[in-house]
Amino acid sequence: MRAHRLRITVVATTLLAVACASGPRHEDPTRELSASSFTAMEGMEDANYRVGFELTQLMPDRVEGFNRGSLVVTKFMVDWVLRPVARVWRFLLPEPVRESLENVTYNLRFPGRFASLLLQGEACEAGEETVHFLVNTAAGVGGLFDVAERLDVRTHDQDVGLAFARWGIGYGSYLVIPLLGPSSVRDGVGKVFDTVLDPLFYLPGGSIGATLNGFSLRIDAYDAITESQKAHLYLTIRALWATQRQIAMERYEIPESAYANSDPEPSLGSLLAEPRDLEFAARARVGKVEIAATGRKLPFSLWLQPEPAPVVYVVPGIGAHRESPLALVLAELAWEAGHSVVLISSPFHPEFIRNALSVPYPGFSPADAEDVYSALDGIAADLRADHGDRIQGAKLIGYSLGGIATLFVADAQPQRGPEALRFDRFVAVNPPVDLIVAAEHFEAAFAVPASWGDDERDRRIQELAMKAFLVAQHGLPEGKPLPMDRDESRFMIGMAGRIGLASALGAVAENGNPVLEPLALPQRGRALDRFASITYPRYGEELVVPWAMDHYGVTDAPELVRRTSLRSLDESTWKNPEVRVLHNADDFILGDDGLAFLERHLGDRLTLFPGGGHLGNLHLPEVQAAVTAALGPAH
Repeated sequence: MRAHRLRITVVATTLLAVACASGPRHEDPTRELSASSFTAMEGMEDANYRVGFELTQLMPDRVEGFNRGSLVVTKFMVDWVLRPVARVWRFLLPEPVRESLENVTYNLRFPGRFASLLLQGEACEAGEETVHFLVNTAAGVGGLFDVAERLDVRTHDQDVGLAFARWGIGYGSYLVIPLLGPSSVRDGVGKVFDTVLDPLFYLPGGSIGATLNGFSLRIDAYDAITESQKAHLYLTIRALWATQRQIAMERYEIPESAYANSDPEPSLGSLLAEPRDLEFAARARVGKVEIAATGRKLPFSLWLQPEPAPVVYVVPGIGAHRESPLALVLAELAWEAGHSVVLISSPFHPEFIRNALSVPYPGFSPADAEDVYSALDGIAADLRADHGDRIQGAKLIGYSLGGIATLFVADAQPQRGPEALRFDRFVAVNPPVDLIVAAEHFEAAFAVPASWGDDERDRRIQELAMKAFLVAQHGLPEGKPLPMDRDESRFMIGMAGRIGLASALGAVAENGNPVLEPLALPQRGRALDRFASITYPRYGEELVVPWAMDHYGVTDAPELVRRTSLRSLDESTWKNPEVRVLHNADDFILGDDGLAFLERHLGDRLTLFPGGGHLGNLHLPEVQAAVTAALGPAH
């Protein structure tokens, strides 16, 4: 079955965080942040840090240099040979036909599963697999239809590598096999036996055809991962494959107790948000706009209405790529309401940092807003030049950190010249009022495992990764809640925030930052882990604030911090009838008085929902209807 590409994108980020973060670090907050101190990696020998990091790798990666080179070769062949042919194949054959052919492939590969089960001494399971094969071969027309599943005849997706694992043979090392993809030394040997047992291997073009058809069902998932996780694709693929393999080895299934004890933080509902049309992202035109401040070109996604319409520009939250699920949900809502749509990556995402960041560090609200505005102004100019009268006005919407950028752009609009891009409507969804408060809450969530104890923490982090993977791959059983308790869900939220910062720091280092660049050079595979050890408060206090104080000539640090807050906006911005905010009363990023501040300044232009946490209700129809209403009509 084809996994939803947007769910896979979400879990890729989650698993990357699991693979690169080890839980809370106990650092000296007064230690000077400098190239020399961080290159020395003084904290690497801390037991909690080291044990957690090694544990979450799931397997050793002893030939990383070879593996990275092999991944480059494999990705080149996939991008330039397999993917174009698979797209033609997908165009020629409807999805139900391709899924039936995938069923045939699975059915024909029965000998490998049967042999694996026998090698593991599981005669009963081998018998079930035989019945499954015979039923589908006879009643399912050679396996075109999975009749056995309807009859509750089980199948066991096993291979020889898993049999070796059951015998106690370890991975050996992670191994990317050229043109075949991620594996391990043990599983690579197992692949030799699997190939010999595969009837398709003996049919001319059989294996190639099966690979082509299978990939045609997964192109969207592949595109989403390779595009949104471009900055750390190697680590993402390794984490995904290792977690999937761990599930297969343990035959792990989410226990009923996990559903019974479900108590997720409401914000985790954001995992359920995805466009109604899963092909929506694929229909975007991807353009590039030249950024004067950097001399580079920033990619953007465009959905252009066939008739003249206003353009809604969408700015995602912290660390989000323009193909992230929440961003696509907002883009689809605007599109369905009759607007053309432009979507860029977050100013805290590596794609934006590399191409459009005009200052040393992202995260200072006024500077972020100016960079966002400059990019959108350039895009708007290109759209007017290319499409003329089809561009009828502009609106701006952003969520979370993108919501702050949206409101800061609104604040600066009265000072812009008559030829500048002007927005007719500003919509901010779940913006934090104070960035410092939001950062502190993310850090507190990331520190939750400190209370679990060493043995419990190790297993719970592993199991959390496996649960997240299974939910992403298969969805939730009918009527079941997310199988995470409050601590686990808070930890996932904290990791998402921390990994967003780590990815941003990696991109800042690539821009030649003298403090961070040395961290990305030695031991390349652990560079992201180094960045994951830097907290938000430390990033702000030791990097952003000193730079901004010097750049803006401000000597009072609290005043500089206030400038990143919505509290610094001019009163005329809050009175602007075209400024709208949607929020949830229980959003943890609001802090103690953030909600009261918004209510006082916005009145009935604040749409408030009683629950949902941080963006956790954006999948609900009533919330989506409110977003559409806030944007206003397209004509």
